[in-house]
Amino acid sequence: MESRFYYVQDRLESIRRIHHRSDIHELLSSLTLEGLHTPCVFQLENQLTSEALLWADTHSPFFLKPNDSNNHNLYLVRDASSLAALYPRLREEAEQTETRRISEVSTADTDLLHCNGTYLMEQYIPHSVVFKLYAYRGAILHIDFRAPLCLPKAFCHENRRDECTREAMHRKINSQTCPEIQTSITYTPTLAEQHLAQKIAQLIYISSGLSILGIDALRTPFGFHIIDLNYFSGPKKIDWLDLKRLLLSDLPNY
Repeated sequence: MESRFYYVQDRLESIRRIHHRSDIHELLSSLTLEGLHTPCVFQLENQLTSEALLWADTHSPFFLKPNDSNNHNLYLVRDASSLAALYPRLREEAEQTETRRISEVSTADTDLLHCNGTYLMEQYIPHSVVFKLYAYRGAILHIDFRAPLCLPKAFCHENRRDECTREAMHRKINSQTCPEIQTSITYTPTLAEQHLAQKIAQLIYISSGLSILGIDALRTPFGFHIIDLNYFSGPKKIDWLDLKRLLLSDLPNY
């Protein structure tokens, strides 16, 4: 029975569309639906330009994410001066590590440098809860709820002029292992939230053509800010029997 899952495939070109975070943002920003939003972003390629620093200065705090969506290491950066201090160190460490074989230094910050050193700077969006939507062909099968990722105290406006350490200037986060954002919480969504989430899942499916999709949505007073898409994503510790039945029902009869 399991071998028949070979026949359930999405188009490779559709899957490739969400390999890079910049492509994910481009897809999401093209969607039009009341209550659906995307954070402001800036693509940083190979060098720190004056335009990048200006963006960082006007959109702080922000995340610095590798453009490779398979890399889950990212930085929460306080402001432009923090970026200016952090970025050269990352570049220097990357060059040094390349000569020593990067596989031998798995804990180095240089694992952030993927996709030829391309990053996506993404503005931090204040939010009350994170909706983890798990959908099959636009139909939500399960929703997991996570606590909001709060800013460090040093990031607060009244503390920005204070002298700070490197730790206060930025925070490194692994989105797959950080307990703060991986722990589920109890939350009861309103009917309006459920309806909007379903509309978003359906619209993303129609636009992306991807059958099994995880959608990360930040709940804000304005609706949902969609920050990430994950292909063939499933909720942790959840029985996927119902999904398997759905997949099998779509298979041709041989």
